[in-house]
Amino acid sequence: NDLDGDGNTTETICNVTDPVQVREAAVADIFKWVKGNLDVNVAEATGLPDASCPDWDGFTRFPCVATLSPNAPFQYRFRMVNTGNITLTDYTVYDILPHVGDVGVNQALASSPRNTDWTPVITGPLAFEVAPPTGAAPVIEYNLSYDPCRQEMSAPTPGVVWQSGCDDTWYTAAQISDWSTVKSFRIRMFDGTAWQPGDEIIMRAPMQAPPTAQTSTQTPLDLSVAWNSVGHQVYRLNADLSTAFLPAAAPRKVGVIVPFNLVRLGNQLWFDTGAG
Repeated sequence: NDLDGDGNTTETICNVTDPVQVREAAVADIFKWVKGNLDVNVAEATGLPDASCPDWDGFTRFPCVATLSPNAPFQYRFRMVNTGNITLTDYTVYDILPHVGDVGVNQALASSPRNTDWTPVITGPLAFEVAPPTGAAPVIEYNLSYDPCRQEMSAPTPGVVWQSGCDDTWYTAAQISDWSTVKSFRIRMFDGTAWQPGDEIIMRAPMQAPPTAQTSTQTPLDLSVAWNSVGHQVYRLNADLSTAFLPAAAPRKVGVIVPFNLVRLGNQLWFDTGAG
């Protein structure tokens, strides 16, 4: 048998058995994706279509960005999963929508510019792709400020007030009459309940680019991106029902652009991939 897969079935192979101890790992991951209306994703480094771009039903993420036309709809997709082997609880996510002058969501990133070049708006409530796991009991709330109070995002210990002058007024979807006024939102799940290993939640947020969204340039390369990122924080749930916090964390930001090779003919737009 070719045990090592190298094509050589005559070599001598030595076998040894050694016990492996599986360690406990308390880990929550959130993956942010974005999809534009042009259904073409481009490399952040070049602004050109790239077959290596991550793709999930047309959604992409680093190292690529999505593309759209001005005044067009686009979507964010969130995948939240307990990727460890320990039960978790009390999960919180914050998202501050893209705007010129924006920074990271967490305290650790509050002085790090996201470098957004234009400001989109959310157009409706977040939606689940499938029903969330048992016990999730999600609470989704919206804020009209780009600086919502978010003590869960404090570092190194969550739950500490670290902002001055933040906005702590939150609204349900039913209370929002004009979605263009929403600047941020939070998701809270598994409040005192168990988030089992392997369980995941997938959600989408509907967005809209403004008519004034800047077109990227190829020479010099300037992708004029609207960047978005989230922060999240969770607790480990021990066998005796005590809890221990995991520090707030943030995944890579995701971006969407108006591409430089967007071609207009009359009232029609298409993306010129250079394929002829």
